[in-house]
Amino acid sequence: VIRINLHGRFPKGGTVKGPKKGCQNFIFGPPKEGWIRPPHYIGGGIGMESYDKEKESIPWPYSQKNIVTNCDNGNAKRDWIESKNWYTFRYSDTYKKTLELFHQIQQTGDVNALAMFIADHPFVPEALLQLSKVAYQINCKQEGLALLRRSLWIYECSSLNSFSPHREVTSFLDINRLENNGLFETLLQLVKVSTISG
Repeated sequence: VIRINLHGRFPKGGTVKGPKKGCQNFIFGPPKEGWIRPPHYIGGGIGMESYDKEKESIPWPYSQKNIVTNCDNGNAKRDWIESKNWYTFRYSDTYKKTLELFHQIQQTGDVNALAMFIADHPFVPEALLQLSKVAYQINCKQEGLALLRRSLWIYECSSLNSFSPHREVTSFLDINRLENNGLFETLLQLVKVSTISG
């Protein structure tokens, strides 16, 4: 389960209220110039929905209403009980077919085929993550980091505004959902390369 709760303060003491109307704040940095926004769910890409719209069940142990945690101020905070605070990524039918093609290429282990796949399908974060790992293995750290950032950017573009860390409540993602796995793997790779490079 991932918790998004990145409230903070600006250097001059103002609090983070959220993005201005019409602009999106990116957690992992702004996109590079020339990056085209990935297609939405309806356009054949990845989307996101909250559990309250999908009637999904909250995973255990978060579904237990008698669990209490203490916050800094001593009050119990149980945001995870609310299904509206749980989210999941959704794959469109077109994206699922593209992902199947990626898995076939991944099984071959052919890096050239993977690079050609990414050239044809630049908005598949799982493929970008795989090529990023290859780039790090051959000591092309800058290219690997750029692919990793692009993968995270695709997930950020696919997420709902209500999933934003600028809300007053905490948002949750279930790691056991297949659609959410890619984000967790990408975040894990980012942690790995950040600790390697310092």
